[in-house]
Amino acid sequence: MEDLLTWPLILLLSGTLLGVGGYFGVRMDEEHIAQMAAQNAARTAAVTNDQQTIVQAAQATVTGSGAPATWNGQPAISPSDVQIQTEDNGQLITAQVTYHAPVVFPQLMRWLGVSSGWTQPITATATYYNELGNGSPGAVSLSNSTNNGTGNGTSGLASPQNTSFSVSLAVTGPASATTFLNGQSVQITATANHDVSMAPGDALQIYDQSTGQWLGMPTFSGTSDTVTVSGNNESDTFVAYIAPWGTTSGAVAQSAPLTLQWISPSQLASMIQVSATAYPGTAPGVATPQGAPAGSWTAQTQNGTNNQVWNNESVEITASLPSSVYTAGGSLSVFNASTGQPLTGPGSPTDTNQAYAMVSQQASGSPLTQTFGAQWTWNGQTYTTPSSNDVQVIWEPNNSFQLGLANNGGTITLTATATFPLQGQNANGGYTYYAYLYNQSLMQWYQPQGITTTSNQVSWSFSQSQYAGDYFVAYLESSSTPVLGSYPQSGAQPPLESNQQAIYTVTLTAQGDSTDNNVTLTATSNLPLNGHTMSIVNLTTGQVIASTTQGTTLTTTVQATPQQTTQYQAQIN
Repeated sequence: MEDLLTWPLILLLSGTLLGVGGYFGVRMDEEHIAQMAAQNAARTAAVTNDQQTIVQAAQATVTGSGAPATWNGQPAISPSDVQIQTEDNGQLITAQVTYHAPVVFPQLMRWLGVSSGWTQPITATATYYNELGNGSPGAVSLSNSTNNGTGNGTSGLASPQNTSFSVSLAVTGPASATTFLNGQSVQITATANHDVSMAPGDALQIYDQSTGQWLGMPTFSGTSDTVTVSGNNESDTFVAYIAPWGTTSGAVAQSAPLTLQWISPSQLASMIQVSATAYPGTAPGVATPQGAPAGSWTAQTQNGTNNQVWNNESVEITASLPSSVYTAGGSLSVFNASTGQPLTGPGSPTDTNQAYAMVSQQASGSPLTQTFGAQWTWNGQTYTTPSSNDVQVIWEPNNSFQLGLANNGGTITLTATATFPLQGQNANGGYTYYAYLYNQSLMQWYQPQGITTTSNQVSWSFSQSQYAGDYFVAYLESSSTPVLGSYPQSGAQPPLESNQQAIYTVTLTAQGDSTDNNVTLTATSNLPLNGHTMSIVNLTTGQVIASTTQGTTLTTTVQATPQQTTQYQAQIN
């Protein structure tokens, strides 16, 4: 029983000692710090001969790594720990740096509450070749210009003190996008405007703000740094820095944030925008080719608004993904959500970011309403747009345009009336149509007048005698500039063509009988009655005493009453 009680304790103590022991001796982290400090010192010495600047570059490496700059009251790298030698007329620079690393790694020491302890020197050597040369060791560079000043200088090689650095961060593959499907790998590249070796002690590096991690390896020489990132149902923000390795403190330059997101195929389907564009003037059922300009009666429809179109009118259904989404490997298509049937048409689908098809419907008796959506296919599975993204199109069979006529004391008034619903709105607000009156007898157009959904009736007035015998017809169009001889148009509506109206004149004569009091009344029209009624009315009593819908004359007999006056009038309605 005693053995069973002590055994777990032995395991616990052994595990703790093993954990502590793992921090004794030289660790790879500490060796890496020493090596990077030597590299930074060599690069800095290639730019300047100032010993203090070279030492600071080596010390900045320790600070940037997160390790303490001092330990037990002594610097981790002192000035005497940095030695620089040059060869080949100052072109080959060799830096030897001794890093006094804590024997126990500082994270563990802080956990144990220990602020001092043993250190172990770790020496690393690095070389850097500068084709321009930098003079002899210890010579201080007083100028980086190419003028006639004295001193060894850098022969035109800029130093960080007077070099303005900038850095940008962008997606460089597989496409310039910001939204990707889950698991897709993305290359992002940081680009500096100058070689980062001109900033001694600093590196070009990419930082993930969302996770707090540095990505890839830092670049100490060159102008670019590329890493590959990926994600799953997440959004990450990245920033590029030119700063001491492993830290944002003391950055020489930083880029604007770059935010990338990874989404599921179902999320992608919810981002698809579906729209419908009407193409009037086409023959029933005939599609307008992709790329053709929309007709003047175009009405944009989005999410079920402003969606009434003419009967038989061709409508293009378009599904689009935002350009910021990378969708290679999938396919986009449109479908009739009312019937569940896919739509086919010219170029459907056109590419992975847009698909379209032309549809045309015949409505009979009552409006025909259909809903259209989009589908995204990825890895053999199909994802459908939510109903809130779909569009509705109504083919309206009951649009009409009628022309009426009234005669008021010899003044003829022709009134055109549009029966809505038509397209009442477009992207710019209220839609205005134009009513035209056409004199078929004289082949003459009259001033067009605007018709809207709230004001659907317009009139023209003429002298009856001026146009007696002429035939008129009205047209409803969207253009305010008629083309002589182009009306009426054939094919699907528009324009809408009204019924025909003629300017009639009628005369009334009376012929008495010498043998009795009978009087023969004869009404005569200037045109054959075509859909109109000619009547003789007793104005004294208000009664119609005779009428006809055919021919040009109407005759009836009335009896005159002695000593009494009776008035009669002929009318065409």
